[in-house]
Amino acid sequence: MNPQDLGLAVLTGMIAPAVLISACGPLLLSTVIRFGRIVDRARSLSDRLEKLVHGKSDEEHVDEKIEIFYDQLDRLARRAKMLQRGMISLYLALGSLIASSVAIGLAAFIGLKGMDWVPVWIGIVGTLCLLYTSLVLILESRHGLESLEIEMNFIRKIGKRHMDSR
Repeated sequence: MNPQDLGLAVLTGMIAPAVLISACGPLLLSTVIRFGRIVDRARSLSDRLEKLVHGKSDEEHVDEKIEIFYDQLDRLARRAKMLQRGMISLYLALGSLIASSVAIGLAAFIGLKGMDWVPVWIGIVGTLCLLYTSLVLILESRHGLESLEIEMNFIRKIGKRHMDSR
C-alpha cells in the first residue's frame, strides 16, 4: 500500500471513534445539567423541610409534607448517584474512544502488524461505556417521573381535602 493510501486509511479509521467522541459532549452536558437540577431541588426541599421541622412555617398538613420531603430527598439522592455513575461512564467512554483513535494512528505510524485488535478493543470498551450510560440515564429519568407522580398525587390529595372541607 502506498503511503498516501495508508494515510487516508488511517485517517478514515480514526474518524469512527471521533464521531462517538462528538456524541459524548452533548450527553455529558445534559447529564451535568440534570445533576445540577437535582442538587438544586434537594437544597430547596432541605430548606423547606428545615422550616417545617422547626415550626417556622404556617403550612397545613405538616407531618404529611415532612414525610413526602424525606421520601423526595431519598429519591433525589438515588438519582444523583445514578447520574454520577453515568458521568463516570461517559468520561470512561470519552477516554477510551480518544485512546482508540490514538491507538489507530500509532499502530499505523509504528507499523505494528498483528496489533490491529488493540484499538478495536479499546473502542469496544468506549462503546460499551456509552451503552451503559444510556441505560443509566433512561433509568434515572424513569425515577424522576416516579418522583413527580408521587408529588402530584400528594398535591391532588391535599387539594381534594381542601375542596371537601369547604
